[in-house]
Amino acid sequence: GYFEMENGIKLAHKFIADFPNDARFIQLAYDIAETYENQGRTDDAVNAYKDFTNMGYHDGVMKEEESMKVDDFRQLLMSAYYKIGQMELGRKNYSDAIEIWNKYISLFPDGPNWADAQQGITNTEYQIGFDLLAQNRYDEAIASWNKFIEKYPFDYRSTPILFAFGQIKYYLAEQAEKNKQENDAKTKYQEAITEWSKLVSKYPNIEQSSLALFRIGQIYEEKLFDFDKALESYRKLTWGSWYGQAQQRIREMTEKKLELATERIFRTNEPAKIKL
Repeated sequence: GYFEMENGIKLAHKFIADFPNDARFIQLAYDIAETYENQGRTDDAVNAYKDFTNMGYHDGVMKEEESMKVDDFRQLLMSAYYKIGQMELGRKNYSDAIEIWNKYISLFPDGPNWADAQQGITNTEYQIGFDLLAQNRYDEAIASWNKFIEKYPFDYRSTPILFAFGQIKYYLAEQAEKNKQENDAKTKYQEAITEWSKLVSKYPNIEQSSLALFRIGQIYEEKLFDFDKALESYRKLTWGSWYGQAQQRIREMTEKKLELATERIFRTNEPAKIKL
């Protein structure tokens, strides 16, 4: 139970303090951190793993007959560094996660989690943008993701990032529209078109650019009322699952229609007016 675990940890700490020259203290220090981790006590685990990484072999425990060898300590050290990064990521301490994984990469080029640490850094830098987005910090999210694209130009996540840029501008345009800020809304819709056009230009013939080009057509048709450019956009869309809807829009926009409509509901005792 909880009290047995706490007593065990206290005894381990006491052993480490009383016998600093006994190599077993290293394994005990690691076990303390791992116990906290297994109990889901992340804050305590991170602190304990950090304490472990600040330990080191000193003269008293470097004797050949000691049970803990230098290589064993190094294995535990690599594991501690990597785990700290994972837990810091879980706590959304992104800069701390990146910092500790960079240390891992630098110190342990032959480490079993070297590639995972590298990937962890990339994933963390990508995740930062989403967190900024969730906090409505749109300019910072865009800046963060621009850095990501610049640093990892061939990463597959460049395409969802470019799509998100257009989506951010579209959302801001909708907000401006709701607030009756017509000029600002028009500007933001144009910016959404610009962002999605970059995606279509850079990554043609993929699913995300199919949707992006369809959305461009929609903005021209429904928001900016530029029907020529709307048709031009729909006609350019020749791939992906949005091709069919683009064709439907082309048909509807180019068919000749005659419609009769009333501007409002009229009472029976007043003359009705119709609009052709």
